[in-house]
Amino acid sequence: CISDSIQFLDLTLGNPHTWLWDFGDGNTSNLENPKHKYSIPGNYTVKLTATNNLITKSFEINNYITILSLPIVDLGLDTNSICEYSSLTLSVTNVNSTYLWNDNSTDSILEVNSPGNYFVTVTDDNNCSQNDTVYIDLLDVDVSLSKTTFCEGEVILISSAVTSEIDNLS
Repeated sequence: CISDSIQFLDLTLGNPHTWLWDFGDGNTSNLENPKHKYSIPGNYTVKLTATNNLITKSFEINNYITILSLPIVDLGLDTNSICEYSSLTLSVTNVNSTYLWNDNSTDSILEVNSPGNYFVTVTDDNNCSQNDTVYIDLLDVDVSLSKTTFCEGEVILISSAVTSEIDNLS
């Protein structure tokens, strides 16, 4: 999967003392047993040139490494707000995937009704994982009425001041 660290091992006989790994993505290494992360999905040809005092040996394996895309996970806005006594449904839908939410539930949806950070990890059938996090803010709604007795048909003007926990942090 993208960003997985792949360990390469030199098994060349003859006690080489210099190495040149070409990972097929424009990156190289002079280490004997390097680790490498690929950043773009695709198939990569890997080449190793190992040298000792007498011989230089080169090995190339075409399309040896296959890097897979991560599942797409999007819970929407990074911050959402809910009113007291209401809830919000967070959902992800990925075919052939498993889900793990921060509360250890494993459904594709999570119903939230309190403020806090919520995250989900989605793992596809290739065992590639990606996660997303959203902060749920609780709105504090203060409604004030200029009077409390009304006649039938009278227009009522309701003004409200809405603040959120984020606003209260400053």
